[in-house]
Amino acid sequence: MSTRAAAWAWATAIVVAGCTEGTPVADPAAATPSVLKSDAEKSAEADLASLPVPSGATKVFVSGDVAMYATEASVKSTLDECAKRLSDAGWEPYGAAGDSRYFKRGLVRLNANIVSAAAQGGKTMLSYTREKMSVDLPAPSDAEQLQYSNTTTQLHFDSPKTLDELCDFYRRALEKGGWKATTDRPLKSGFRDELIFRSPTKAMLTLSVSDFEGKRRVTLKHETAEQVAAAEKRFQEEKAKREAKENMPLPKLTVELPSAAKDVKTSKGRVEFELPAGEARACVAGWQKFFAAAGWKERVTTLEKVGGLIAFTKDDQTVTASYTDPGFIGAEVSLLTTGVEVEPQVKK
Repeated sequence: MSTRAAAWAWATAIVVAGCTEGTPVADPAAATPSVLKSDAEKSAEADLASLPVPSGATKVFVSGDVAMYATEASVKSTLDECAKRLSDAGWEPYGAAGDSRYFKRGLVRLNANIVSAAAQGGKTMLSYTREKMSVDLPAPSDAEQLQYSNTTTQLHFDSPKTLDELCDFYRRALEKGGWKATTDRPLKSGFRDELIFRSPTKAMLTLSVSDFEGKRRVTLKHETAEQVAAAEKRFQEEKAKREAKENMPLPKLTVELPSAAKDVKTSKGRVEFELPAGEARACVAGWQKFFAAAGWKERVTTLEKVGGLIAFTKDDQTVTASYTDPGFIGAEVSLLTTGVEVEPQVKK
């Protein structure tokens, strides 16, 4: 078991089971005597021990990445004083989850967990843990429901700020690190507004903002220069495939038209012709057997006396046959196509 895991197990035991006053407190690291603390671990413990704590709080233990304190003050007052002291020491509020409040300074995220321990006679227990962030993603002080992920290097939160206020905040905050927005205004992407920032090293930050229940839902996503280059490569490869496919000649399909068909017109993706009144429905219905025999499927079928249509599909090809036939004038029939070129052939 790691030093940190042992510390957490020990801390949980204190809160849940409690210990009587005067009972010696054992160092959880002693549970793993074969593990020798490195200089880095000793430095980390010293850093945790130097974090500000509310007045009157007494140290329970500091070990590895965990520091625990006890106080007679209420949870709320402990939280308020803890937040103020950390803020005075340069730690920025960085979200909350349950009993935990998060703070950030540089690339270090601090978790301050504050709970009431009934087994300790109602004492309030404060524990500090921390983690190294893979990227420094700033957030406004009024961010709500903030969540940061080291795995995806993303930041999510809700904000009462307007879109313009959020963009202004990030322009100022990121400018210190050399980041520059690629456009003067955010661009629309679906229901989101997006503003892209690039760094001197070609890394990229994408700020995405959307409206949600009267507030703004915000995502800030970091991508390294290598990730951006890989994504650009994939995009160019997919683009080349699409263009190659678009430039390929379409497969041809010969469709027989009734001998009475006249004024036949063809254009890209369209065939039109006329029939005598009352003959259009039989013409379109007659194509059902032809397309079925060629492996096409019917997706939509509506055949009425005065008008109708049938949509045939095969792989990524579609042919939609439609007609209007009021009965007192000539009927009009059309074939609309995608992915295939229809060659009409009038029956002799």
